[in-house]
Amino acid sequence: MYMLKKVLVRRTKSIVSVSLVFIAMCTPYRAQAGFSRLQPVESVVIGRSVSQKPIVASRYGSGPIVVVAVGAIHGNEASSAVVARYIAEQKPPSEFSLWVIEVANPDSFYTSKRSRGNFNGVDLNRNFPTLWAPLPCPARNCSGASPASEPETKALMFFFIKVKPSMVVFYHSSASPSVVDASYRDVHNYEKVKKYAKAANVRIENVSCGLPCTGTATQFVNETIPAATSFVVELTCDGLKCLKSSVIKSHVRAFWAAAEA
Repeated sequence: MYMLKKVLVRRTKSIVSVSLVFIAMCTPYRAQAGFSRLQPVESVVIGRSVSQKPIVASRYGSGPIVVVAVGAIHGNEASSAVVARYIAEQKPPSEFSLWVIEVANPDSFYTSKRSRGNFNGVDLNRNFPTLWAPLPCPARNCSGASPASEPETKALMFFFIKVKPSMVVFYHSSASPSVVDASYRDVHNYEKVKKYAKAANVRIENVSCGLPCTGTATQFVNETIPAATSFVVELTCDGLKCLKSSVIKSHVRAFWAAAEA
């Protein structure tokens, strides 16, 4: 039994290490952005994708207030992973624990042809159980066979329920210009939304889903986690190197301005 535990510990550490190497290789932006990477307090595998790739969450700081940044829930929105990564470049204020999930959809991100959905073609941002609705598959907004049918969705749900965040920011890309996507009716603390938009110098608007917005991650967090405020930040482009350093830095400042609101 003792030997089995040692093997499991070694395997877990190895999985996390390999995942962090993948992330470093796929987000080669550190020098250009002018930040110095902090070492996390811990990195944990919160779940696995359809093809068994690990979904890694890293914690920075040990304060009582939990905030989360999430990138690449859509695998073809690479700049969202870049910004989520650099949220962790600034040491959190002492009262905060920052969790960063740079890549929520590893199957579609770590591939030569990135795609929106996961390995099953499901849009994870339509697969959450809150206000879930059946949307056709295969299609851009395929919602899956049932609420939370996908392992990536389950991993994120259980993680949010466990850490009880006060704020979760989901980064997306390909909106022009950048916007903060949130309605005052949907969040617990709209001041956080306003602080983010002001610090990043972007406007607030409701981005159309094309169809009714159903089964989204922000809906789940806002409806399920007591007193949590979750919103989307849409970035202007979807490449790994398309954002200027100044833009990345403005979003880092904005994240912490919102966190402290």
